[in-house]
Amino acid sequence: MAPPEVTGRKTGRRLLDYQALRERGIPWTRVHLARLEAAGKFPLHIDVGENSSAWFEDEVDDFLEAKAAERDAKARKLSSNRQRASDHNDLKRA
Repeated sequence: MAPPEVTGRKTGRRLLDYQALRERGIPWTRVHLARLEAAGKFPLHIDVGENSSAWFEDEVDDFLEAKAAERDAKARKLSSNRQRASDHNDLKRA
């Protein structure tokens, strides 16, 4: 693997180590995270040392926001389905 290019620019982005992911409520093991990364279902980590990796905080935050949006969409759909079922039952009784 080629060493990273040094540009002299600062990214201004914070890194999260594995423990910081756990503190944010991400319960998965390192192995499972690697599987999710390979499947494109979790942000890719960067190697910050020989035995150390980290994730960009903004990418993890975006991932969590997307998961929250999925949950909200499911909740709206369930609510809509329940309302239709209730309306249908009301019509049957009438």
